[in-house]
Amino acid sequence: MRLLCLALVVLRSVALLLPVGDANAWRRQARREVCLLPFPLCDGLLPGETLQVHLWEPSQRALFETASRQLHGCIGMLLERPPSGADGSPSYAAVAPLLELREHQPASGGVWCSFTCVGAVRLSAVELRTVAEQHALDDDAAESADDDGEPFLIAQAVLLREEGSSVDHDSADDEEAFLSTEVSRLHDEVNALRRRTLELDRELEQRAPLTASERVTSGGDRPGSPPPASDRVRFGYRLGPLVGPYLSVDELVRLRLDSLSVRGVDEAPPPPGSPAPNRLHELVGTADDESLRRRVLSFAAVEALHEHVRVGALAHEDTAARLQHARAALQARKAALAAEVSMRDVLAEAWSK
Repeated sequence: MRLLCLALVVLRSVALLLPVGDANAWRRQARREVCLLPFPLCDGLLPGETLQVHLWEPSQRALFETASRQLHGCIGMLLERPPSGADGSPSYAAVAPLLELREHQPASGGVWCSFTCVGAVRLSAVELRTVAEQHALDDDAAESADDDGEPFLIAQAVLLREEGSSVDHDSADDEEAFLSTEVSRLHDEVNALRRRTLELDRELEQRAPLTASERVTSGGDRPGSPPPASDRVRFGYRLGPLVGPYLSVDELVRLRLDSLSVRGVDEAPPPPGSPAPNRLHELVGTADDESLRRRVLSFAAVEALHEHVRVGALAHEDTAARLQHARAALQARKAALAAEVSMRDVLAEAWSK
């Protein structure tokens, strides 16, 4: 009976929650706070990437209720860095991906959620808080009488965005245009090297079994044909190591823009070439579609790079600075992959004799 009552409470709570999140409404509220879910640094998302998660622990359910009822369905990813000190104590990134709720439903005593990363926030004043304490802060006397429950993490948050960013198409000295072209070129060259590395892996695999360390390249790519488009949509960024080498940067930007533009899981993405919705311009601070495309490009270009590069991209507010960050990282990745391909070419030639 007790379990049944608990299940009914969970179902009732979920039924009362908003259908989808609204990061713009969160940005406009007077007290900007964000509930935090801890993740390892390597799982940090970039704008347009998606996450599916089952929240079942009491603290997670309390966090989800607060985020849904009072924070417009937005949560932050608290990214834990690998231990670096002698004592092995964890540290956390000051910048967190901001996730917007796309879909949720009851599941196994908790709630299953689908989130999309829509931006990044700078955190401060991280603390533990209960649902009752949150209601008390919001002057909700009726709700604050509830049991405290398990505490969850919450912090003050500032959205990182470019206020009124636009593109001057008549400018002869457009740094962003130059950087966008450079980053797109480097991304294509890196992808060509990634594909060549995978081809060499398959050639070597045919001659002798490879160990796990030999099979996985320095970039994290794995040999095999790219998965079908339906799987790319279903699993999102988590298939990046398989899909990435076979996607042009323009295709990747289009996928990310579609993901950012769609509000609900049953909503169709906008037709190719259609103007971006006003809510997206308001959220990221852009005034026109080309400025928005360049902003998304600056994130998409580092999708397959090291986790520190990915999180570093989140910390840049300015698109030009983020494109410079992406260009430097892609140049380093290109040099590393070129050296790896040369070594594997030599190895393949030696095995052929």
